[in-house]
Amino acid sequence: MLKKVLCLSSVMMFSGHVFSQNYSDRRSQFVKWNLGLNYSGGSLSNKEEKSSQWVNKYTATLSVDVALSEIFYFDSSTLYLQPFFEVSLPVKNPNNSEFKFVTYAGGLHLKKYLNSNFEKSRFFLLGGGKLEYVVWTLDYVKNNKEREYKSTQFDYVLNGGGGYVISDRIEVFALYSKGFGKAYTTTDLDHMTNLSSFSVGVKVTLVKNWWFTK
Repeated sequence: MLKKVLCLSSVMMFSGHVFSQNYSDRRSQFVKWNLGLNYSGGSLSNKEEKSSQWVNKYTATLSVDVALSEIFYFDSSTLYLQPFFEVSLPVKNPNNSEFKFVTYAGGLHLKKYLNSNFEKSRFFLLGGGKLEYVVWTLDYVKNNKEREYKSTQFDYVLNGGGGYVISDRIEVFALYSKGFGKAYTTTDLDHMTNLSSFSVGVKVTLVKNWWFTK
């Protein structure tokens, strides 16, 4: 657990160091790198026992906003394409604590700022999807030795939500995610189901959103 937390922290620090270079003002209005932290919660249903357990997951995200719409004033684009990559901390299965999982995901969002009086608003909408790679781990003892069994699953997830720009470098957002792959075990690897979740998070932009420095 500690090793994975340290690894996750190292990735974020490395990413911040790489992308915090001094962009020219012109380039930074078209391309914006972001680092984020998300909390996701969803109900994992056990249909056999007709019960459900809540799952908590924390993820780190690296994303980039690429302007798509024509810019009439500096940094005034309202439409962005947002590729992203995210990795989670290990999570124990609430139905069976012997199982734990970690997720790696890559996806694409369309980010649309709302207009207010023909100007770019601080509110925005997000929509898109991601491919999630779920790695399940089972720790067990055999012949007095601790062993580890791994199983991998793919989940296909659609996302939708919105957010708000707090400052020229910080934004918050909320998303609803619907998974279509049976990638989550309820009690064991023979009983898999899909997972829908709600997420909230914060992102820090590595270059200023100059429009919001007004």
